Amino acid sequence: MNSIINCINVNYQYEDGLHANQIISHLNLEVHQGQSLAILGQSGCGKSTLLNLLGAIDKPSSGQIIIDNTDLSGLNENQLTKLRAENLGFVYQFHHLLKDFDSLKNVMMPLLIRGLNHTQAKQISVELLTKIGLEL
Repeated sequence: MNSIINCINVNYQYEDGLHANQIISHLNLEVHQGQSLAILGQSGCGKSTLLNLLGAIDKPSSGQIIIDNTDLSGLNENQLTKLRAENLGFVYQFHHLLKDFDSLKNVMMPLLIRGLNHTQAKQISVELLTKIGLEL
Protein backbone atom coordinates (compact mmCIF):
# COMPACT_ATOMS: atom_id res chain seq x y z
CA MET A 1 0.00 0.00 0.00
CA ASN A 2 1.34 3.45 -0.92
CA SER A 3 2.06 5.96 1.82
CA ILE A 4 0.41 9.30 1.03
CA ILE A 5 1.37 11.03 4.30
CA ASN A 6 4.55 10.32 6.17
CA CYS A 7 5.71 12.28 9.22
CA ILE A 8 9.17 11.37 10.48
CA ASN A 9 10.15 12.59 13.95
CA VAL A 10 8.18 15.84 13.52
CA ASN A 11 8.47 18.48 16.21
CA TYR A 12 6.73 21.85 16.37
CA GLN A 13 7.23 24.60 18.88
CA TYR A 14 6.70 28.33 19.01
CA GLU A 15 8.24 31.06 21.11
CA ASP A 16 5.97 33.02 23.43
CA GLY A 17 8.12 35.74 24.93
CA LEU A 18 10.82 33.93 26.87
CA HIS A 19 9.17 30.52 26.75
CA ALA A 20 9.26 27.82 24.08
CA ASN A 21 5.96 25.96 23.80
CA GLN A 22 6.33 22.43 22.46
CA ILE A 23 3.08 21.55 20.65
CA ILE A 24 4.09 18.40 18.76
CA SER A 25 6.93 16.20 19.91
CA HIS A 26 8.58 13.34 17.99
CA LEU A 27 5.52 12.55 15.85
CA ASN A 28 5.82 9.57 13.54
CA LEU A 29 2.76 9.01 11.39
CA GLU A 30 2.11 7.10 8.19
CA VAL A 31 -1.18 7.19 6.31
CA HIS A 32 -1.71 4.90 3.33
CA GLN A 33 -3.84 5.40 0.26
CA GLY A 34 -7.46 4.43 0.97
CA GLN A 35 -6.99 4.63 4.73
CA SER A 36 -9.19 6.84 6.91
CA LEU A 37 -7.86 8.73 9.89
CA ALA A 38 -9.53 10.67 12.68
CA ILE A 39 -7.61 13.20 14.74
CA LEU A 40 -9.16 13.43 18.19
CA GLY A 41 -8.17 15.21 21.36
CA GLN A 42 -8.91 17.91 23.86
CA SER A 43 -9.00 21.54 22.89
CA GLY A 44 -5.47 22.90 22.64
CA CYS A 45 -3.71 19.55 22.23
CA GLY A 46 -2.33 20.30 18.74
CA LYS A 47 -4.93 18.92 16.29
CA SER A 48 -5.16 22.12 14.24
CA THR A 49 -1.39 22.55 14.41
CA LEU A 50 -0.96 19.06 12.95
CA LEU A 51 -3.38 19.87 10.13
CA ASN A 52 -1.53 23.13 9.45
CA LEU A 53 1.74 21.18 9.25
CA LEU A 54 0.25 18.52 6.96
CA GLY A 55 -1.25 21.26 4.80
CA ALA A 56 2.12 23.01 4.51
CA ILE A 57 0.68 26.12 6.12
CA ASP A 58 3.18 25.88 8.99
CA LYS A 59 6.66 24.35 8.93
CA PRO A 60 7.87 21.89 11.56
CA SER A 61 10.64 22.97 13.92
CA SER A 62 12.36 19.73 12.96
CA GLY A 63 11.60 16.44 11.27
CA GLN A 64 10.24 15.58 7.84
CA ILE A 65 6.77 15.70 6.34
CA ILE A 66 6.32 13.84 3.08
CA ILE A 67 3.08 14.14 1.12
CA ASP A 68 2.62 11.83 -1.86
CA ASN A 69 6.40 11.12 -2.00
CA THR A 70 7.26 14.85 -1.88
CA ASP A 71 9.31 16.19 1.02
CA LEU A 72 7.67 19.50 1.93
CA SER A 73 10.92 20.98 3.22
CA GLY A 74 12.37 21.04 -0.28
CA LEU A 75 9.57 23.11 -1.82
CA ASN A 76 9.42 26.85 -2.33
CA GLU A 77 6.21 28.83 -1.73
CA ASN A 78 4.97 28.49 -5.32
CA GLN A 79 5.51 24.73 -5.22
CA LEU A 80 3.74 24.51 -1.85
CA THR A 81 0.80 26.47 -3.23
CA LYS A 82 0.56 24.10 -6.20
CA LEU A 83 0.78 21.05 -3.91
CA ARG A 84 -2.01 22.43 -1.72
CA ALA A 85 -4.22 23.17 -4.74
CA GLU A 86 -3.73 19.78 -6.36
CA ASN A 87 -3.27 17.32 -3.48
CA LEU A 88 -4.82 18.64 -0.28
CA GLY A 89 -8.23 19.64 0.98
CA PHE A 90 -9.69 20.37 4.36
CA VAL A 91 -13.25 20.42 5.65
CA TYR A 92 -13.15 22.55 8.75
CA GLN A 93 -15.37 22.18 11.79
CA PHE A 94 -16.70 25.64 10.97
CA HIS A 95 -17.16 24.93 7.29
CA HIS A 96 -16.20 28.39 5.91
CA LEU A 97 -18.29 27.95 2.80
CA LEU A 98 -18.82 30.78 0.34
CA LYS A 99 -22.25 31.93 1.52
CA ASP A 100 -23.44 33.10 -1.90
CA PHE A 101 -22.92 29.63 -3.41
CA ASP A 102 -24.71 26.35 -2.90
CA SER A 103 -22.82 23.18 -1.91
CA LEU A 104 -22.18 22.17 -5.52
CA LYS A 105 -20.59 25.50 -6.42
CA ASN A 106 -18.52 25.48 -3.20
CA VAL A 107 -17.09 22.09 -4.17
CA MET A 108 -16.58 23.15 -7.79
CA MET A 109 -14.68 26.34 -6.94
CA PRO A 110 -11.24 24.79 -6.21
CA LEU A 111 -11.53 22.63 -9.33
CA LEU A 112 -12.30 25.66 -11.49
CA ILE A 113 -9.39 27.54 -9.93
CA ARG A 114 -7.18 24.54 -10.73
CA GLY A 115 -8.15 24.95 -14.39
CA LEU A 116 -10.79 22.30 -15.00
CA ASN A 117 -13.61 23.38 -17.28
CA HIS A 118 -17.13 23.83 -15.90
CA THR A 119 -18.38 20.43 -17.12
CA GLN A 120 -15.46 18.52 -15.61
CA ALA A 121 -15.67 20.42 -12.32
CA LYS A 122 -19.40 19.80 -12.06
CA GLN A 123 -19.07 16.08 -12.81
CA ILE A 124 -16.34 15.56 -10.20
CA SER A 125 -18.19 17.68 -7.63
CA VAL A 126 -21.46 15.77 -8.07
CA GLU A 127 -19.55 12.49 -7.65
CA LEU A 128 -17.84 13.73 -4.47
CA LEU A 129 -21.05 15.06 -2.94
CA THR A 130 -22.84 11.80 -3.76
CA LYS A 131 -20.01 9.78 -2.23
CA ILE A 132 -20.46 11.51 1.13
CA GLY A 133 -24.28 11.39 1.03
CA LEU A 134 -24.94 14.99 -0.04
CA GLU A 135 -26.28 14.23 -3.49
CA LEU A 136 -28.27 16.94 -5.19
